[in-house]
Amino acid sequence: MTTDDIGTLATQALRAQAATALAGAAPAVLALADGRVLDANDAGRALLDPATLATLAPRLAPTLRPSRPARLERLRVPGTLTPVTFACSLIAAGGVRALLLVGLDAKPARAPAAPAPAGASPEAPAVAAPARFTWSTGPDARLNRIDPRLAAALERAPDELAGRDWRALGAPDAHRAVLEGRSFTHLSLLLPTARGEGLAIELGGAPIRGDGMRGFGVIKGRRKLDARAEMPARPDLSPPVSPPAPRVPEIAPPAPEPTPPVRVTLSLVPSPANVVPLRAGSEPGRDAARSSWEGLSTGERNAFRDIARALGARLEGVDDLGEAPADPVIEPPAPPRATPPEAPRPVEPAAAEASPESTGLRRVLAEGERPVLDRLPLGLLAFRGDRLLYANRALLDWTGHEDLAALEAAGGLSGLFDTAPAAGGGDVPLTIVGAEGEPIRVEARLMSSPWEGGPAMLYVLHRATAPVAAPADTSAETAAAEALADERLRQAELALREAERSSRELRAILDTATDGVVLIDAAGTILSMNHPAEALFGFPAGEVKGESFTLLLAPESHRAAVDYLDGLAANGVASVLNDGREVIGRVREGGLIPLFMTVGRVGDDPTKFCAVLRDITQWKRAEEELIEAKRLAERANLAKSDFLAKISHEIRTPLNAIIGFSEVMMEERFGQVENQRYRDYLRDIHASGEHLVSLINDLLDLSKIEAGKLDLAFTSVSLNEVVQQCMGIMQPQANRERIIIRSSLATDLPPVVADTRSIRQIVLNLVSNSIKFTQPGGQVILSTTLTEEGEVVLRVRDTGVGMSESDVMVAMEPFRQITTSARAGSGGTGLGLPLTKALAEANRASFNIRSAVDVGTIVEIIFPSTRVLAE
Repeated sequence: MTTDDIGTLATQALRAQAATALAGAAPAVLALADGRVLDANDAGRALLDPATLATLAPRLAPTLRPSRPARLERLRVPGTLTPVTFACSLIAAGGVRALLLVGLDAKPARAPAAPAPAGASPEAPAVAAPARFTWSTGPDARLNRIDPRLAAALERAPDELAGRDWRALGAPDAHRAVLEGRSFTHLSLLLPTARGEGLAIELGGAPIRGDGMRGFGVIKGRRKLDARAEMPARPDLSPPVSPPAPRVPEIAPPAPEPTPPVRVTLSLVPSPANVVPLRAGSEPGRDAARSSWEGLSTGERNAFRDIARALGARLEGVDDLGEAPADPVIEPPAPPRATPPEAPRPVEPAAAEASPESTGLRRVLAEGERPVLDRLPLGLLAFRGDRLLYANRALLDWTGHEDLAALEAAGGLSGLFDTAPAAGGGDVPLTIVGAEGEPIRVEARLMSSPWEGGPAMLYVLHRATAPVAAPADTSAETAAAEALADERLRQAELALREAERSSRELRAILDTATDGVVLIDAAGTILSMNHPAEALFGFPAGEVKGESFTLLLAPESHRAAVDYLDGLAANGVASVLNDGREVIGRVREGGLIPLFMTVGRVGDDPTKFCAVLRDITQWKRAEEELIEAKRLAERANLAKSDFLAKISHEIRTPLNAIIGFSEVMMEERFGQVENQRYRDYLRDIHASGEHLVSLINDLLDLSKIEAGKLDLAFTSVSLNEVVQQCMGIMQPQANRERIIIRSSLATDLPPVVADTRSIRQIVLNLVSNSIKFTQPGGQVILSTTLTEEGEVVLRVRDTGVGMSESDVMVAMEPFRQITTSARAGSGGTGLGLPLTKALAEANRASFNIRSAVDVGTIVEIIFPSTRVLAE
C-alpha cells in the first residue's frame, strides 16, 4: 500500500519498532487504527486478511495506549475453530499510531525446520536471547500446544514434543508443579537439546480451571552441560544418533573457557564500624518476623530464599515455620571429593539484581501510604543493594537534598553515611552527611521489608541530640529532652499504626459493599478497584490497573463516560448537579450489563476520581415488565372500547324501533287499545327501552373517558347559570317525590374553563341521586363559592339516608349499588357516581364525597385556580 497519506518517515519508524516481531515465526501484523496494513510477515498475512483487520483494528485501537505492555486478547479469526490469543500493543511515531498484533497460539504459515540429522554441521542454530514462548498442558500434565520458538531452540520438531511432559523434557521441577496444580514464576531450568547442550530457560505458569495449566517462558541462552552435575537424562525423542567425539581424558585442570559461565558464590563480609548492629534475643521481634511470612505459599517462600542466597543474606523468621528445608546453600568451589556433590541449579547473573521479574512475590506499597510516610517526623530510607528506592520528606529536609535523584547524585547510600568510626565504639548513633557536608547525628534501626515487588532494606532514622559540653547540672534537662523525643517517637508510631488500621478497615468496608468501586485519575486511567468490581466485570484489579476506564464499558457508552468525567474535572455545572449516568458495562466473557454510574472527586485531590457502579439489571427487567403490562392494559382497554362501540350500534337500532313503536301504540294513532292491561305493558316496554338507552349512553361515556377519547369543548362556563338550568329540569321530579330543592349561589362568581355539556350532566346526576335517596320532606341544597385560594367549589348536599365508608367505596365502583337504601329499586344503573367522578376529572376538577348514615351526603366538585378565569 502507499504511505503518502501518513508520511514515509513515520511508516519507516513504525516498521523499525515492529521489526523484531515481524521477523519472528509467530504471525505478526502491523496495521493502522483504521485497519490498513502497513506490514506483516507471511504467517500474519495468512491468518489475518484485510477484511478481518478492518473490523478488529477500529475496535482494539481505542482501548490501547502507547508505551504500555502488550495486552492479551482472544480474537475470533476466520478459518479457526477456537479464538486465537494475540499480544496487542499500540506503537507511535511522528504523530501516527499503529496496532501491532502478534499471534501467540496460532500455527505459523510455514512449519519450523526439522532437526538437523546426525551428520549435519555441529553448529547449533542461533536463538535470540532472551526470547519468549508460550506453553500449555492438559489435565494429564502433558504438553498439548508447542510453541515453534521452543521447538526450534530445542532443535526438535513440534510434533516430536507434543504429548510429552516437562519431566520427559528434563524439567522434573516444572512437572512436579504442574501435577500439584500450583502457580509458579521464574523457575530456572536447564533443558538438554538434541546436540547435548543446555538450554537455559525461565518458566512461569498458572492453573486453568478444568483445563490443565498455561504459562510462558523466557529463553536465556545456551550453555554447556556440567558433566559433574546430575542432570536428568535427555528424552529419547528421535532415533539414536552417533555419540559425539569423546573428550580428551587429560583434563584434570580444565582450561578456562573464553566466556566461562558466571556462578554466584556467597561469602560472609564483616560489617564496617559504622553499621548499626542488629541485636538478637528479642523473642517478640522474632515472633513478628515469623508472622510476616505466615501468609505466603511454599513457592513464594522458596523464591525469597533464592534471592536471599544471591544477596548473601538470611531471611529472619521464615525458617521457623516448620517447612521442608530450603535448597542447599551455594558454597564456594571446593576440592573434588570421592563422591561428586549435587550441582546447584544454574543461576543467571541478573537473578542477583532486584528487578520487577526477579521475585516470586510482588508486593507494591499502596499509593495512599506514601503521603503518610512523608508526614512522619522520622527519616525513612529504603534501598536494595547500592540502589536507593525511597527517601521520605523528613530525611530530605535534614540533608538539604531536593529529591531522591539529588540524593543519588550526591553519592547515594555510601555518600550519605559518614564512614569515620565513632570514638569509643559501642552502640552509638550514626552520622549522616548533609548536602553541604555538615554532619548530622542520628539513631538508626535497620529492618527488611517488601518494597515494589521485592525485598528491600529499610533504615528508620531518628535525629539524635548532639552532645554539648555543659555543666553536670544540665543532665536533668538532657534527660527530659530525650524523654520528650522518645514520647514524640512513640506518638508517631501510634499514629502510623492507627492510619494503617484505618486504611485496612476502609478497604474491608469497600470489599463488603455490593457496588463496584473503581479509582481512576483525571485521564481516565484505572488505579485500583474493590472486590465487588472485580466480580462484576470479571477482571482482576492487577490486570486492568493502568488501562483506560472505558475498557470496562461497551463502545456505545464510551462517549457518555468520557463527557461525564470531563464535566466533573472542569468544575462546571456538571460537578454540582451530579446525578449519575446510566451506562452499559462489558464483562470479561463478552456479555453486557446495565449499570448506574456515579463519579465523584476523592477528597481535595483534583486528579483522582471514584466511580461507583451499581448493577441495575433487576430494575431494567422490572421496568420492561411494567411497560409490557401497561401496553397490554391499553390494548385491552382499546378492545373494550371497540366492543362497546359495536354493541351500542347494534343495540340502538332495535331499541329505537321498540321505543318508537311503543310510543305509537300508546298514542293509539291507528286505533284504540281497549284492554287496559295492554296499555300498562306498552308503558313498561317504553320505560325499559328508555332505561336501556340511558345505560348504554352512560357506559359509552365512561369507556371513552377511560380511553381518553371523550371529545370535550372547553369554553368559559358560568356555574350559577348551569345550576339554575338543572334545578329547573329536576324540579318536577322533586315535586313528585315531595323533596325541597334550594340553592345558595355566590355572587360575582368567576367563570371556569370546562365543557358545558359535561358540567350539566354532572349536576343532573348529583341532583338525581340526591332526590332518589332522600325521604319525602327532605331537602337538596345546591351551592357555589370562591375560596381564598382562588378555587371555585360546586356543592350538592342532601338530607337523605346517607352511606357508611364501606358503602361509599361500593357506590364508587361501576355497576355496583348499595342495598341499604329504602328506595333501592328506584331504577339506578350503578354508573351515576363513577361517571360523575370521571367527567369531573376530565374537566381538570377534583371529586370529593362525604356521607354519614341517616344524616346525608355532600359532594364537592372543586375547580383549581388554574381553571378559573380572572374577572
